[in-house]
Amino acid sequence: MLPRDTLGRSLCRDIETDGVQREVHRKPQSDYQPNHQACEEYEGAEVEVGGPLAYQIRMIEKISRMAGWLALAFIAYATLSPIDVRPTTGNAHFEHFVAFGLVGLALGIGYPKRPLWVAAIVIASALTLEGLQFLTPDRHARLLDASVKAASGLCGVGISQLVLVFFQTRIDRAS
Repeated sequence: MLPRDTLGRSLCRDIETDGVQREVHRKPQSDYQPNHQACEEYEGAEVEVGGPLAYQIRMIEKISRMAGWLALAFIAYATLSPIDVRPTTGNAHFEHFVAFGLVGLALGIGYPKRPLWVAAIVIASALTLEGLQFLTPDRHARLLDASVKAASGLCGVGISQLVLVFFQTRIDRAS
């Protein structure tokens, strides 16, 4: 009989890839340590990647992507709208820093394998939106504002990469 976890689920199962049947060792999702010998005695025992954790990671990425693009769209609206319609909370540089930092963070988590692409999108967005302010009569474009936006977006991307490394380390330790 194959080993089972605390919920009675089999920790080994047969799978078929390319017509070859083999055993796959499924790591337990609890503190229960199974009898690994029963799974490892089969040839080609591998660790299964998937299940609820993989689903949660994909959902977090999708939600982060949506949040990042929606935040960038809101920033574009706030940047290009007339000055009296623009939402304000206080210091403009602080607003720019927080807004683009959140965009960098959200897109960095949403696209974990593309940090350079995300950084390029954030920098290009900051420069483009600041340049488009030349086209509006009541707004002004400044290099300082563009550099604050780009720097904060890069900080957000950097923080997202640190968060991803932290959680990947925790996942690796748990499995």
